Amino acid sequence: MIDLKRYNKGVKSGKFICQLVKKIKHRIGTRSASRRFGREGFTVVEMLVVLGVTSVLASMFVSQSGVLRDQVVLFREEAQVIQSLFKAKTYSIQVLAEEEGGNKSGCGYGVFFENMGEELNGKYTIYFRKRNLDGTCPSGEEIKYNETTNTVVKSVNNIDSKIFIRGDSAANFVFIPPYPEIFIDRESNKDGKIFLCLKSQTDFCRGVEVNKVGQITSKK
Repeated sequence: MIDLKRYNKGVKSGKFICQLVKKIKHRIGTRSASRRFGREGFTVVEMLVVLGVTSVLASMFVSQSGVLRDQVVLFREEAQVIQSLFKAKTYSIQVLAEEEGGNKSGCGYGVFFENMGEELNGKYTIYFRKRNLDGTCPSGEEIKYNETTNTVVKSVNNIDSKIFIRGDSAANFVFIPPYPEIFIDRESNKDGKIFLCLKSQTDFCRGVEVNKVGQITSKK
C-alpha cells in the first residue's frame, strides 16, 4: 500500500524544487540581460567625445549663420538702392510729361548718398530739383542735391547699421529729362557706381552701377 504521508511530502518537495529552479532561471536571465545592455551602451569617454564634437559643430553653425544673416541684409539694402534709383529715373520721366503738358515744374530727380565710410551710418536721399526763380534749370554741378529751397526731399533712407557705403565723399546720381540725361558726381555722360559693404566682412561688397544711358545694374 502507498504511504500517503510520504507521498504528500514528496509532492510538496517536488513543488518546492520546481519553484526554486524557476527563481534561479529568472535571476540568471536578468543578469545576462543587464550585462548585454551594458555591452551595447556608450562608455563615459565615448559620451564626452560625442558631446565635444557636437559643441564644436554647433558653434561653427552659429558663427556661419551670423555671417549669412549679414549677407542677406546686404543683398536687401542693395535691392532697395536699385529700387530708389529706378524710382528717381521714373520720376524724371514724369517731370518730362508735366513739362509737355505745359506745367514746367522741375528739372530732374536724383539720389544723393552721404555719410560714406566704415565708421559712419550711411544714408541716401531721393530729391526733386526745382527750377530757378527765373524759370531756368541749373546746369553742371548746380543740378546736384543741396539744402536750398530749390531742392525738395522726397524720402530719406538710412542704411542698415551692419552695412556701410564705401568711399570718402558724397555721391550724386541725377536723372535729367528728356532722355533722361545722367549727371553723376559733377560730370555728365559717364558711368557711376556705389558700393555697399559689410562692416563685419569689409571685403564682401555689392555694387550698383548707373551707366551714361541710364541703365541700372548690380555689380560685385
